[in-house]
Amino acid sequence: EEASDEALTTCLAGKRWLSSGVAHHFDLSFRAMAVCRRRGMLLVLLGWSACGLQPLFEARQWPPSGADASAKWVEGVSCGPLGRWAEAKVEGYFRSKLAAEVGEDSAREGFAGIVELAHGLQGKADSATSSRRVMTSLFPDWPPSLRDEKNGLLHWFRMLFASRFPAFSAKLTARATFTFAHWLMGPLAVGDLDDDDAATFGDGRGQVVVVKRCRFLEEAKCASVCVNACMTPTQQFFTEDMGVPCTIAPDYETLTCKFKFGVPPSVDNEINARNVACFAACPANGQYRHDTGHHGASSSSDLKKGSSAEGPSACRDLAKDLERATSDKSRREESSLSESRSLQRSAHHHGEVTNNTSTPR
Repeated sequence: EEASDEALTTCLAGKRWLSSGVAHHFDLSFRAMAVCRRRGMLLVLLGWSACGLQPLFEARQWPPSGADASAKWVEGVSCGPLGRWAEAKVEGYFRSKLAAEVGEDSAREGFAGIVELAHGLQGKADSATSSRRVMTSLFPDWPPSLRDEKNGLLHWFRMLFASRFPAFSAKLTARATFTFAHWLMGPLAVGDLDDDDAATFGDGRGQVVVVKRCRFLEEAKCASVCVNACMTPTQQFFTEDMGVPCTIAPDYETLTCKFKFGVPPSVDNEINARNVACFAACPANGQYRHDTGHHGASSSSDLKKGSSAEGPSACRDLAKDLERATSDKSRREESSLSESRSLQRSAHHHGEVTNNTSTPR
């Protein structure tokens, strides 16, 4: 039932939509695959994947029909609380830091150039770490920290705000994200956490930033760019650099997204985001389907040329990444369970000692 390397290579050499389908969403195994040649035409029958019975290829309408038409960002017309002039300055500053990380600027103007740079960032060995460096570089390294910290301002925010006033810091970070990020993600709104959100602190009010229609995802047209250049590094930036736990939950059917401040990121959330089927409109032809730390192209120039990834090896990398993430989760659960049992035994032993020592003479 497993597809051979030769069959996959033949598939990847076929039409673009077929190549996208195989390279985008190759799960742990195929249910069925048959390759036939008739009159010079390649006929490929693809089954359903064994994980969740999801199709390998989804010819989604782009943008998705579930996206809010009234929330579409119009360049040069739409603006956030800062106003168009201030947002243009912030966008230019962000672009300069992004171009410095990539190594060169894009020839395209406006927001399209930022999206092209984000695609070029995927050519690095660890795109999530590179994206996180870009976010950190946006903040001034002042006042200097007392320790060997990468950024002084973020260090003092963790020390003076996040560690001492965690609930206030979560609400403050949500409000700052709402104020400064309209130009990047489109129309935003501040909301409350749901009852099932496991917040570590705060009452949940004003701790969610709702992205009504993500401008970055709509322009990038790639779920992997969303995960590797935005979701994973942004969660790490807020949680580790700023000291405010944050979970990002994108919805690829509606282009909405939620930034949940005060809620630590979970392994399940990241696995679900990485396991989503890619889009038919993706300009990368599936070569970004990799986990953080694996690269699907040799350099950023390869990405601009649109060179295809090594299909079978890229597919195997994705399968190994999913298996590794699942096994890591199981090990963590077993470790947590063993620690809980040890604490229970210690508490029971302590109770017996207390009872023995408290016996009246």
